[in-house]
Amino acid sequence: MKKTIAISIITSALLFAANSDVTDLTINYTNMIQGNSNIDDSVVNQGKTEITSSIIADVTLESKSTGNLIDAVNIEESSTVNQATFIVGGDSNVSSASGDTADLTISTDNTIENSTIKGSNVKQSYTSILGGSTVKGLNIDQVNIIQDFDSDGDADVTTPNDPSDINNSTVSQGELSLAGASVIEDLTQTGMVNTMQDATANGSSKLIQNQILIDGASTIESFEQTAILNTMTNTDADDAELTQNKIVVTNASTVNNFKNVDGGGATSNLMLNVDASEGAKISQNTITIDNSEVTSSGTKQSNSITDLTLENNVVTQGNIEITNAQDVTGFESSFMNTIDDVRITGTGTTEQGVLIIGDSNATGTVSADMVADIDITSTNALQFSNLDDSNITQSKTSILGGSDVSGFNLTQVNTIEGTDTSGNADTRDNNASKATISQAEITIDDSEVTTFEQTSLTNTITNSVINDSTVDQGKVDITSSTVTGLTISTSTHKLEGSTIEEDSSLSQGMTTITNSEVTDLTITETNTVQNSDIKGGSVVTQGMTTIAGS
Repeated sequence: MKKTIAISIITSALLFAANSDVTDLTINYTNMIQGNSNIDDSVVNQGKTEITSSIIADVTLESKSTGNLIDAVNIEESSTVNQATFIVGGDSNVSSASGDTADLTISTDNTIENSTIKGSNVKQSYTSILGGSTVKGLNIDQVNIIQDFDSDGDADVTTPNDPSDINNSTVSQGELSLAGASVIEDLTQTGMVNTMQDATANGSSKLIQNQILIDGASTIESFEQTAILNTMTNTDADDAELTQNKIVVTNASTVNNFKNVDGGGATSNLMLNVDASEGAKISQNTITIDNSEVTSSGTKQSNSITDLTLENNVVTQGNIEITNAQDVTGFESSFMNTIDDVRITGTGTTEQGVLIIGDSNATGTVSADMVADIDITSTNALQFSNLDDSNITQSKTSILGGSDVSGFNLTQVNTIEGTDTSGNADTRDNNASKATISQAEITIDDSEVTTFEQTSLTNTITNSVINDSTVDQGKVDITSSTVTGLTISTSTHKLEGSTIEEDSSLSQGMTTITNSEVTDLTITETNTVQNSDIKGGSVVTQGMTTIAGS
């Protein structure tokens, strides 16, 4: 039997029924559950606002300072806990009468601390717009904290900050969901802080910070994220997923003028002292555009992982995937991805600044310039790390499966320093390949590309050991494609103060063209190996071009 606990006064759980019309609404609440309380098989709502089939204008929902607090509480047996939930549905219209976003504001602080959560669902700062609703001129300012927190057993959690054990759980913080042909206009998220520290996540748990899901033919017109900070520190993750700043646009949705860039500070994703063993997946700042339209948009973010221990893991920073897109034009992204002091055992995959465009005109209903005017700047650093039979990819661009791309510009700096890639053929599984490192690889397969420029490219490996590994710097592979105007200028590939041994291979500036039509191809590059040792049957190739028919 489910029990529902309504927290604090009636304004902490506010429902606008069908056909309501409300103007100039202000709610300022403090909601607390504390003092060794027990919640068993129950539903708890703190600061929940739900609008259904109604018209609402000029709303302020505020719970700063204490705000929503759960302290020293045991939450068990399939309970549900929500803090600062804002839901708009049923073809509602929520707007600012004056057109000023200051008149339509959600400003909340949410904290769970010194508590235990088992087999329960917990959400903090969840905003959902669905059912054909329209929201205009909304500003969201939220701080989410979990600290001194213990959770296990099939739980969904939405928040983060200090010590926590999380088993078979989903922890999602600062999530925005838009679905069902809904519309958001003039939305801002300013100063959102999501923090999780001293956490243990086991048994297929998911820890998610600042996820944006746009689905079901929905539309965003002007959305700006400013000074967003996502932090995970002192976290143990066994077979878990850790995600910071994930953006998904899918199912015929439209996004125009979306920015999570400057204006008080670039969005930052930080992970410090993370132990992710046995199959954990870690991602920072990933963007997926599928069967949708994204125009005049961009992102600027810094992603940092420091002091990380991995075993058979996947790590991604600043990856973009565009699949079956209807129209992606005027898209700009700037990433600074750093991985420092990482220890990987077993076979793992680490990707920084990977762009995949695939099957982007599969419907056959779009023009040839459907993916156009793309500008990506990425700085990727992997330093002072030990990698064992791992695959390392920095700034890889793949245009695949019938894609049409025009007006493409890349600026990339890739650095690997003080890193040991010593694979071990004696202990490797029979079917496993040796460790690989790829910097600034371009693959064009079965596609049409016009005006592709890599205006500045620097690939550097210094003071590293490459043992039983394959390393490619500036590799270009064009297969079964038509390419007009491909320029790679000011390209520098450098290996310095390093050792290549035990049947390793190094290629710098290798270009392969197979069964393709290429017009106006210009590659200007400098390949350097200095103060390094090459031994043990290793092979080094510099500036090699291969052109072949089918």
